Amino acid sequence: MPRPSRTALAFVVALGLVAGGFGGGWFAARATRSPDPLAWATLTLPSSGVELPQRFDGSADPCPDYAISSPATSPGTTADARGFVWAHGSMHVLCQGATSVFGGADALADARVDQGPDADKPLTQQPVRVQGPFGTAVRLDAALGEDQVLSEWFVERDGTVLAIGYLHDPAAADWPTVDAVLGSFAWR
Repeated sequence: MPRPSRTALAFVVALGLVAGGFGGGWFAARATRSPDPLAWATLTLPSSGVELPQRFDGSADPCPDYAISSPATSPGTTADARGFVWAHGSMHVLCQGATSVFGGADALADARVDQGPDADKPLTQQPVRVQGPFGTAVRLDAALGEDQVLSEWFVERDGTVLAIGYLHDPAAADWPTVDAVLGSFAWR
């Protein structure tokens, strides 16, 4: 049997390395991709016992009306039905629009996960489902620069998606207050 030439052998080795690199990259990409949305972890919003002094009725057309409470009472803070700022960050409520546009909260989260680490707001953890008074939400945490994280809860209602967001420094986050704000949410 004739021996293969060095050129043919080098070609086969190079082809194997390229195919192996491609295959390894494909498997690595699949391993870092979000699991099926049905497999995302589900958490129940904890009660925090934090008192929230202000109650607001909100409207975010075309999303349904809602009510939410705020911790913002001290001078230098602002609050209304769409958002508030206090010492530990800021929160906002924003209607994302009709589910017919992007497929709902799960599809929106899955699309963000598929953007990967090169996205303008890379995710800092996998999406999580959260059960609360708003229903079932999908929570996403995304890095905004080196010292800011945007935690958002996307919830569907009446064919629309509403987002509740918390912009904060992860080292100074006030999660008991955030849990109280989310726990105060009510559809009207």
